[in-house]
Amino acid sequence: MKTIKLALLTIVLALAHQPAFAATNECGANTELGDAGYLISASGGDDTETIQCALDSAASQGLGSVRLDIGEFRVTGLETSGFVGIFEGTTRAGSALIIENESAECGDDFVPAASLIVFEGGTVTVRYMSIEVDAPCSSGVGYNVLEFTQASCEVRTHFANVDRVDFRGAAPSDGGSRAIKIFGKAECLASGEGPLGTFKLNRSTINGFSEGVRTGMLGGGQVDINFNEITNVLDAITIFDANQNTTITGNDISSVQNGVWVATANDWAPGQNRTVVHNNNFETLPGGTYYYGVDLSNYTTRASHSGVVTNNTFNMTDKADGTFGVFLGGVDGALVSGNIFNGTALVGMVLDGLSYEQPIQDVAIIGNNFSQTSSYEEDAGEIDIFLSETTERIIVGPQSATTSDNGLNNEIL
Repeated sequence: MKTIKLALLTIVLALAHQPAFAATNECGANTELGDAGYLISASGGDDTETIQCALDSAASQGLGSVRLDIGEFRVTGLETSGFVGIFEGTTRAGSALIIENESAECGDDFVPAASLIVFEGGTVTVRYMSIEVDAPCSSGVGYNVLEFTQASCEVRTHFANVDRVDFRGAAPSDGGSRAIKIFGKAECLASGEGPLGTFKLNRSTINGFSEGVRTGMLGGGQVDINFNEITNVLDAITIFDANQNTTITGNDISSVQNGVWVATANDWAPGQNRTVVHNNNFETLPGGTYYYGVDLSNYTTRASHSGVVTNNTFNMTDKADGTFGVFLGGVDGALVSGNIFNGTALVGMVLDGLSYEQPIQDVAIIGNNFSQTSSYEEDAGEIDIFLSETTERIIVGPQSATTSDNGLNNEIL
């Protein structure tokens, strides 16, 4: 009797360790299929078909991993919907995903722009690889290297994570090259059915693009951009038309014209947003007529935008017609504290209500170190903090700063 029971127990345990179903390798000789998913070897030629097949097969069979072995993988473009899992290299230095030159029909600018690698919907982590691009456009100039977006106007939620990925572009230009885009489908945005979910960018590098990262989540989505190196780009981080809780922490953002730009830009933009910029290093270089470390602004729509800008270092380079460490335009309810302003700027910090009838209100500026040399001068001398005539109820604490107050009911302590 004991022998029978032991035999039955052995069978039960063996069955418990069997997969729920047997996955099928649908993608050819350069792939191996394990318990987790696909392992892909570089062919030495065009690997687009193999990687595309593995991603689609993993999505349809419920496999959680598509991994690139050590080597160079050349593709003309990838697009997958509903993938739930990890698309990864073996190491970030050893696994290189290279976009072939002249393989995409690009837009005239950022809008419309071609997206070279696209994940629609799902829950996707991209990690442990380099993604390299030189001249991918057969026509036009605008492209996104990696895009995460909603599956449809009805299926709006997606969860995306980029971890320890090196994005290498040719060089920044005004043409419209962007490393990462997290945005909704154009046909869904205007009707208020844009993307929901989360996005995280962690310990990655971005070098050589017009724009580093652009996000635009709705519904109070969570976006975390932490501990990255973004260099040699025109605009490092851009957040347009969002209703998201954003944290930008511990990044080294250098050799850029503009660091963090958060704005409402379209009439359909949501009515509120929140951004925290903490403990970053900004090094801005002269370029256009106006450039900055952090710009939180409203444009076509007056949104309620709360901002926290704390413990950052701004290293600025002189530009006669516009260099700012922090610019707040038409936003309310902000805290700017514990920052260090170095170098030479037109003004260290500017607050302006822009063209709105309601002034910018309820901002506290406390405990900052203004050691930069300002080139904007009035009768009182150089200016560290400029409050325009469209400011109201601004509190400026004691911090050895020269403040030009042109507003109403502001408190300069």
